[in-house]
Amino acid sequence: MTNAFNVMLGRDKYVLLMNEDTKNKKTNIQLKKDEDYKSTTLYYTSLNYLGVEIYNKIWNVTGDYVLVFYSQPEGNGEFISYDVLGIKEKTPRILIGEKVLFQGSVFFYDTRLVRGVGNKYKVWKMGHKQFTFKPFIIPPYPNAHIIRYGIDSRGNTYVHPYNERIKIGSIVQLLKKGLNNYTDRILISSVPDNCVKYMKAGLFQVSKKGNAKITIVPQGQNLDKSKEINLIIY
Repeated sequence: MTNAFNVMLGRDKYVLLMNEDTKNKKTNIQLKKDEDYKSTTLYYTSLNYLGVEIYNKIWNVTGDYVLVFYSQPEGNGEFISYDVLGIKEKTPRILIGEKVLFQGSVFFYDTRLVRGVGNKYKVWKMGHKQFTFKPFIIPPYPNAHIIRYGIDSRGNTYVHPYNERIKIGSIVQLLKKGLNNYTDRILISSVPDNCVKYMKAGLFQVSKKGNAKITIVPQGQNLDKSKEINLIIY
């Protein structure tokens, strides 16, 4: 099955066609332009992942529209892959991309493109005529109940307080302090199930009464140094 989308790339309009090749676990993408009532293929490539979603927004690094292709989280590690298609030297090209990011996420924060590994984020930029990225701290979400935590150079997790009373409908935000290279994994459980729904970038929506537990696991797997945050939802 082929899905078609009207998109912008650079400053021009195109038709994007996406077709999943489930046998070979890849997604074929084709970029077309209509000129004088004749459809012309301008670009064709294959992405080595399935379940592809897209963003089509202006990126501050290039100053014009790009297409971001990204996969849905897979496996226990919630791995994702993504690629950014833009215009370079007047030609559609994949500008950047990363594969199999652990606890991965990619999203736009205004016009900045942010990628996450666990609850650690970096923002793409241009430096010395090359694409690179720098650490990025997610700003506080308006009216959110903020819980701040940190992980030191030895992988120890610090968070206070450990018990919180939260009203139904609230948004909880986990904000990580510092810009060190220690990543982490966030686990959620609750009684009854689904009291808390993960949104993105450390944001959680509290949906119904119960008790929930958010566990911060340093380096994604160091359970001995993990810390729990208990939520009493009323």
